[in-house]
Amino acid sequence: MTERKRKVLTGLSGMAVIGCLCMIWYFSSQNGTISQDLSDGFSEKLLRLLESLGLVGQNEEQILYWIDIIGAPIRKCAHFAEYFFLALLTLAHLHVGYRKLQHKPIKAWIFVFLAASVDEIHQLFVPGRSGMVRDVLLDSFAGACAIIVVYFVKFMYTEQKKKRCKGA
Repeated sequence: MTERKRKVLTGLSGMAVIGCLCMIWYFSSQNGTISQDLSDGFSEKLLRLLESLGLVGQNEEQILYWIDIIGAPIRKCAHFAEYFFLALLTLAHLHVGYRKLQHKPIKAWIFVFLAASVDEIHQLFVPGRSGMVRDVLLDSFAGACAIIVVYFVKFMYTEQKKKRCKGA
């Protein structure tokens, strides 16, 4: 890769990390009511889809009951997905922009942990929201999962490449 191309990719990957952080902090800055409404709206759409497939009943009372039940898991999955994606972007940025940097996975995970911590502190100042240590743990776990997935895929790709070289 040419130096110019590497610099462009470093800038783009850095902007992607910043964009992801902005998205996360935008969602976190929504007050508790707006956040709850967003989760409930997503839950309702999911349940309506399942209803159209005949997988859940058509009783409106049941739909409202299930919206209430799946709201919290939906929010936790959203948290997980946000920080999983942040870890992927951060790791990509470190690989492209800082080739000689040692311990990239650990540094990417620390960055995700710090971002999650700052996010939860930020939520302490948002009406109807609260900063939760368990959310920092979930977000950090998501980052670790992303990094493990990347290195597992990399390992599998390397092993497959070795097998092809031996067979040739």
